[in-house]
Amino acid sequence: MVHTCTKDHTGEMPQEVIDKLPESQSAPLRHRCAACAYLIGLEHGAQDMLVQIQTQLKALEATLDHWHSMSYVRIKELYGVKSDEK
Repeated sequence: MVHTCTKDHTGEMPQEVIDKLPESQSAPLRHRCAACAYLIGLEHGAQDMLVQIQTQLKALEATLDHWHSMSYVRIKELYGVKSDEK
């Protein structure tokens, strides 16, 4: 027996995507509604993208911290400030 989704997916995704999706993916361990599967995939992709962006931001912050500390050391050298002076 094939179960179809009773959700109205109108407005949740482009109509041209909805038109291309099969009505059902009936099989063991599969989503019954292709539109629901599509939306779950989008959500997982967005979560993965967020993790990647957060990782890149942390790397950028570390690089900027490194550059900042290097420039501070260089400024001290230019003005003859010894390491133990503040």
